[in-house]
Amino acid sequence: MDYQQAWALQQKLVCARVEKNIDRDMMLFLQHPAVFTLGRRGGRDNLLVSEAYLQDAGIPVIQVERGGLITFHGPGQIVVYPIVNLHAGRIGVKDFVASMEEAMLQTAAAWGIAAVRNPVNSGIWVGSQKMGSIGIALRKGVRYAYTGNVHDSRGGSTWCHHCGALLVERDWYELGVWGLDASGRCASCGTPCAGVFEARPGTWGSRRLPVGMSA
Repeated sequence: MDYQQAWALQQKLVCARVEKNIDRDMMLFLQHPAVFTLGRRGGRDNLLVSEAYLQDAGIPVIQVERGGLITFHGPGQIVVYPIVNLHAGRIGVKDFVASMEEAMLQTAAAWGIAAVRNPVNSGIWVGSQKMGSIGIALRKGVRYAYTGNVHDSRGGSTWCHHCGALLVERDWYELGVWGLDASGRCASCGTPCAGVFEARPGTWGSRRLPVGMSA
């Protein structure tokens, strides 16, 4: 579903829930065409593709009311929108976030993936890779969303912020293109990229072992 159409639907459902025209909580399970969303903290500086690339690919950048920074949604990514009356359920925000994390952890486990929490950042992780994110918007005790990447080669990949070249192509866990030299610079233009890089990883994907995350 188009992101803005889904957003409009959520607005209507939230209003109906707040006004008690709907007497129960609900969840929407959606996928969106490629789109970047900006949370209340912004994050456009973290967008590592050029405006020209966005225009050519037809990918919009939309400001939304959730917390956090920039997020990519696209085909192959499950986006779950819980529309929940926290007050009625006597649910605290921290408990709500924890329950969403637990749902993602159990879903991952059902597919044989040993994901873990990170005590510093919300969401779930496999090793150092984030598998599921949570963004929350509250309106009179009601709402919002978490996402989980299933197969997402475009959104999971990294591009050079200078020339737009593909640096690291990822589809969920699988590694494709590796466009970095041994010093962590773009192989196309030589621009240094944030992070620590030595060489293309060897074993990648389902053989990786999850590790605990510490603060």
